[in-house]
Amino acid sequence: MSQDRYIVAACPKSEVIIRNSDGEFVKFQIELTGDHLNPVSPKLRKSSKKGVSQSNDGPDEDSCITIGFDTEYVQPTEPASKDDLKAGKGKVKPVSYQVYCKLNDLRNPNNGAEWGAVFYPTSESQRFNLDEIISFAICYGVEMGFVGRVPRRVELISHFSRADMPLLEDLDQLTPFLSAIRGVFVTMKPIKLRYDLADGPIDLQVLVRDTILLTAEGAKRLEDLGAFVGVPKIRLANTPAEESAIKSRMDLLLQSEPILFERYALADAEICVRYYEQMRTLCRKTIESSQVPLTLSGIGVKRLQRMWKADPQIDPLQVLGVEEVKEKVFDDRTGRVYDRVTVVDRERVHLRRSLAIEAYHGGRNEQYWFGPGPIEGQPVQWFSPPSAQPTPQALRLPMVWNDFDLSSAYPTAMSLIGYPDWDNMNLRPDLSDFRFDTLGVALVDFEFPSDVRYPSLPIRTRRGIIFPRRGRSYCAASEISVAMSLGAKVSIIEGATVPLLSDAIRPFGSFVTDAIRCRNEAAPKSLENRFWKELVNSLYGKLAQGLRERRIFNVADKTMDPLGPSPITNAYFAAFVTGYVRALLAEIMNALPRHVQIFSCTTDGFLSNASQSEIDAATKGTLATAFRKSRLQIAGSDQIIECKHQTGQLLGWRTRGQATLKPGEPVSNDPNFSYVLAKAGIKAPVYCETVPEQNDYIINLFFDRTPETKVTIKSLTGIRDIILDKNDLVRRDITRRLGMEYDFKRQPAAIGTQVVGNRHHVSWSTVPWETAEQFNIVRDVLDDYRDVRKDDGKASATDVVPLRGCIMSQADYINFAMRVALKSSDGIPNYVHAENPDIKLLRKMLCAARHRSEAGLSKHSDGLTARQFAAVLTKCVIPCKQTDVENGQKVTFTPYSVTASQPVQAALEKLKADLPDLRPEELLTDIKLDLLKTLGSLYSDGRTIGLRLWKYPKAA
Repeated sequence: MSQDRYIVAACPKSEVIIRNSDGEFVKFQIELTGDHLNPVSPKLRKSSKKGVSQSNDGPDEDSCITIGFDTEYVQPTEPASKDDLKAGKGKVKPVSYQVYCKLNDLRNPNNGAEWGAVFYPTSESQRFNLDEIISFAICYGVEMGFVGRVPRRVELISHFSRADMPLLEDLDQLTPFLSAIRGVFVTMKPIKLRYDLADGPIDLQVLVRDTILLTAEGAKRLEDLGAFVGVPKIRLANTPAEESAIKSRMDLLLQSEPILFERYALADAEICVRYYEQMRTLCRKTIESSQVPLTLSGIGVKRLQRMWKADPQIDPLQVLGVEEVKEKVFDDRTGRVYDRVTVVDRERVHLRRSLAIEAYHGGRNEQYWFGPGPIEGQPVQWFSPPSAQPTPQALRLPMVWNDFDLSSAYPTAMSLIGYPDWDNMNLRPDLSDFRFDTLGVALVDFEFPSDVRYPSLPIRTRRGIIFPRRGRSYCAASEISVAMSLGAKVSIIEGATVPLLSDAIRPFGSFVTDAIRCRNEAAPKSLENRFWKELVNSLYGKLAQGLRERRIFNVADKTMDPLGPSPITNAYFAAFVTGYVRALLAEIMNALPRHVQIFSCTTDGFLSNASQSEIDAATKGTLATAFRKSRLQIAGSDQIIECKHQTGQLLGWRTRGQATLKPGEPVSNDPNFSYVLAKAGIKAPVYCETVPEQNDYIINLFFDRTPETKVTIKSLTGIRDIILDKNDLVRRDITRRLGMEYDFKRQPAAIGTQVVGNRHHVSWSTVPWETAEQFNIVRDVLDDYRDVRKDDGKASATDVVPLRGCIMSQADYINFAMRVALKSSDGIPNYVHAENPDIKLLRKMLCAARHRSEAGLSKHSDGLTARQFAAVLTKCVIPCKQTDVENGQKVTFTPYSVTASQPVQAALEKLKADLPDLRPEELLTDIKLDLLKTLGSLYSDGRTIGLRLWKYPKAA
């Protein structure tokens, strides 16, 4: 149980099962005593409180025992249901616990000693406490002769501790001391673990660490870590499917092949220790400390702070725009007043901080094509008026799509930041003060010329940021600069610019330069290479930490708390870095020739059929030139953009959602170079092992989808499930409707149908929205379109009918566009979900008007029966029955409520001939957003030829 700041060991004496050298399973007694541990320093003993002479840790900070901790277990046969998890029934069956240890104690003759063992519960229901895990590790090392004594400081290392920590019997007692970072358990401060023995208490300090927090992106598997440290992860089968099957029943593997089982189990714990020790070595080099921070980005922050502190030209407080404030604080507990130093924003920084936070956005992510993309290139001349003859086949070339990425986009943008003079910030800047390299933020009104393909000013919506032609934007100075160069009209509403104390001093430049140099000196794909790459790439995230509210689970308090700022959080820097990258992409994309097509844009790159020469020409703008100069300084290379993939025809559906319909030419040293695959959150099944297999799965999912298509997301229990509901890490399946419809961050411009094999699917190109309001209207309609609704009076109150929720054909698109038209008009939107909603609403209002003698109609003077009036409407393409006419007396007539769509206007024109007194203008309201009015025809090669005379759906 927890006692003050200590956890008292529940089992000073215990026993476990081990397999001895003869292969027999025998009992092993655990009893930790003072003889197993280094003696307490006399100095510490003298200064300690009476009665707890051994409560202080004697060795210096470098002395510790590092314990790699891992478990093997059997998952339930079926994924846990929501009810099961709520009831705490998500439990696994523990099979084994294993530790691998290394002694780090320069004063110990056994320094560097390593040992490990697998041990087992004595019964199926037994689970071990933390103190038993540590006691076994120490006692086994001493009794087997690997060490004589060990330090009283323990580092318990796991890889993905969310799997192993729940198998501790005393996890509830540990939670007040634990924290959760990125879904795994760690401790911010050591757990003080007390053993109450007959000759006095023994205290250990236990740090919990997780190697997954110290891994680079793309190399987080334990198998990757093993390759880095020379301990290959043991393979249990030849294929992933077979391996998965064996791992699901590790108890059977233990029974049939105990030697293989223990080799496999112990290797995982050993990899944890060896990788962590490699991190310790790197920390000694980079931050001159053997204490490993929790995360790689934490190492980067400490290195940056050390570099600032060592540079006589840099004042860290000045860099960040903060200052130290001393204040007197009265302590009620002691009755004394003491000095407290806090760090706060400088006055001018504080005055515009909220503006800077609003100007901080994420990356530019847009899908410019929906459906199958163009498949054939065209001569540049195809933008001239089309001739009657199609382009000869001989002139058509296969279209090649290149995946272009900016080189080290965020680190290079960071290195452009100068030494800021926060005390002289301009809080009333003019438009001319916002240059491409200015550290500045603003709220602006803007309007781009109609021919700008990719506007540069973002607007935040509840569904992400978009880039319309006009509106109001919180943005960075670089984005304003690009907007002006594109001919936009911009007016500053509120702003702030920060002058520089020195343009020659770049606070982040030396850090980035040094990290890139160290990375280049390391072997390609080595641990050090990935370490330095992640160090520099992850630092940007620390600038923005805590700016936008992100809630994380507080394990100790069992609450959801906001994630706080990092030691280098700065809203102005974060806005500058992300704004510069977005602005640079806009500069490059708008500089490409108009015959060049761009398929999508994702954070720091884009997919385009531009040639290298066209890219070279487009990267000569102001921002690109400054970016190139910075790259030359920090990396010794003037290359600012590189091609990561090259492929043929593409498939796109939404932001971060692209697949390859026709792969490019294969490259021997990179089998995935000819594929582009971004799954937009969709996970391929485990049997799809390769990129081509996953790509085929995504393509089939797209073409075969229906409104009812659902995908099963295989996930695992989270920290909250484990702590609040007492579950283990078990499988759970989440079923969701497939989301492969276009996100409509851009307005469809031209539409056509592409044929892929024996499948037909609609495709469209896009242009920017005029305003953010248009985007919001369309997205609201899309949500309704994909939802389920009651039918229009034909279904019972309990019946629900699925809508046509997929846009797979041109008819589907027209149907959707009609709903948008009704939703955006001032009319009655009740029938948005119905087929031919405009005509149905017109029929309803005509019948109501006739009963109430409105809009020039009257049942008292037209000389028609209800049956005859229904026949007149039906003849004019307004399907109507006698009962519809009679029900008109129950309906309130609402003037100016019928959307003036093409079918409605055509029907009223015909009806006017039969009912000359009809006043249509009293029925109609204008369409404010017509997605068909300016829509062009899209050819398979991406050309837009004129406007199509769209045929609206005929009334049934």
